Amino acid sequence: MDVHTRYPKAILENARDHSIAYHSRALIHVNHQLSDPSFRISEGLITSILGFLRYYCFLQDYDALVIHLRGLHQVVQLNGGLVNAFRGNKDLVLLLCFTDVNVAYTHDLPPTFPLPQHILPNIRVPPRPAPTPERSLLAQHMSEAWRKQFPGPSTSADILDDLAGVTADLLVERVNIGERFFSGTVTPLLWIDPIVHWLLQQCYRLYEPSDQAGWIEETFRVAALLFLGRLRRFDSEDPLLFAQTAMHVPRLRLSLERTDEKDWGELWPLRLWALMMGAMETVEARVYAHKWFHDEMLAMAASLRFRSWRAVEKVVKDMLWVEEVFHVRADVIWANLAKTLPDQGPSEAD
Repeated sequence: MDVHTRYPKAILENARDHSIAYHSRALIHVNHQLSDPSFRISEGLITSILGFLRYYCFLQDYDALVIHLRGLHQVVQLNGGLVNAFRGNKDLVLLLCFTDVNVAYTHDLPPTFPLPQHILPNIRVPPRPAPTPERSLLAQHMSEAWRKQFPGPSTSADILDDLAGVTADLLVERVNIGERFFSGTVTPLLWIDPIVHWLLQQCYRLYEPSDQAGWIEETFRVAALLFLGRLRRFDSEDPLLFAQTAMHVPRLRLSLERTDEKDWGELWPLRLWALMMGAMETVEARVYAHKWFHDEMLAMAASLRFRSWRAVEKVVKDMLWVEEVFHVRADVIWANLAKTLPDQGPSEAD
């Protein structure tokens, strides 16, 4: 199915039908096997369900994925939890985690399974750079401003700090980014998915429509999910990403509409960065939505008295940015902004 999805022109037209026929036979076989008590507590059942999960990933049928994950959760519970059910099989755990986070990300819901910390630290991955590189000064300032504007424990500020750290690590690896970080799904899983889990746990924390702090927090949460989605799906034109971000784009717009630019105070660069995250996800096939993000960016640029599109670019790239991942979509956006904000010399922000 992976070959069928990625190279549709290289296969016969009826290959998908054959694939579905084999899948149906597999389902019948597994259902028959369930009559055997020993199979119900075996690794074979876990492997079978994971196989179905991967199949529906390739079909991009996320509703079916939710159903299979619920069934897998029941099987895992009946087998004494994740440790006993997977019996230390790291490959199966990785497959489960990556699929689980894909589904949770798509539906903007907490993952079904926690990240299994008893296994993940033992998996070989390219090490994160040491010593830790300097984080974005603007991101540091934003986390400090967040704590100042919203006193008390701030999960969002903590997440912003973690995002800045991971982004800084990626920038150190930029020379070897194709060879090391993006060598497979393992490293994104261990570097990025813990933050994705954290963000997905923060969903639905709004208590009333007028909760400005809550809407600012929600805007950052969804924009950060889009940012991490691009990093997880490092191929910026991967068609799976379009399906996965379908729910996040309108949610981001809604949260931005519930606040005014003045509500953000010192956090205004985060708002501009969030608009850019939305613009990148709507640059193709979501033209109407893209226009809204584009117009909001221009409105912010006008209120900030930016005299060039490069002032917008500088703010966004000084926040959280990995050029190698974002440039394909971003170049289109910079070009569109330049039509209204051509280079006219230094701006007030500079």
